[in-house]
Amino acid sequence: MAKATQFAAAIATAICFSSLVGSAVANSHPTLFVEGRVYCDQCRAQFETKLSEPVESATVALECRTRDTEEVVYTHEVETDKNGAYMIPAESGHAELICEVVLVRSPDEECNEIIAGASRARIVLSTNSGVAEPVRHANALGFMAKEAVAGCDKVLEDMGINEV
Repeated sequence: MAKATQFAAAIATAICFSSLVGSAVANSHPTLFVEGRVYCDQCRAQFETKLSEPVESATVALECRTRDTEEVVYTHEVETDKNGAYMIPAESGHAELICEVVLVRSPDEECNEIIAGASRARIVLSTNSGVAEPVRHANALGFMAKEAVAGCDKVLEDMGINEV
């Protein structure tokens, strides 16, 4: 009876150990998600205002490049939804790379000028960064309208910006 109990304990230990090893291998590069949104700067202020609107079907890309040669070694493009939001799945094994979400194109001919200071957002794609959740949030990215819409003077004035 004692041998049967020892044998059962040994089998249970082996099963638990193999489960732990399998779990560690499966989680070595878990999937992370990069979330953000794209807007149209209706006031040509080069930043978001209350008149900014989401850009549906804009293309953004997650790009990761090496630190030394700056060579892009990973890229993944997606389109925004009706709210200008996007979610890009990515493996977490890019800790040694510089990763950014980059604006690619706007489908809106009236709002397709990329704002230089809002055209890319750096993201850390590592599970060893102190962030427990699998979602990484990128800063909003923006395009500018060809012409400022009515009401921009008032919006900017309300923000304390005197000259438009």
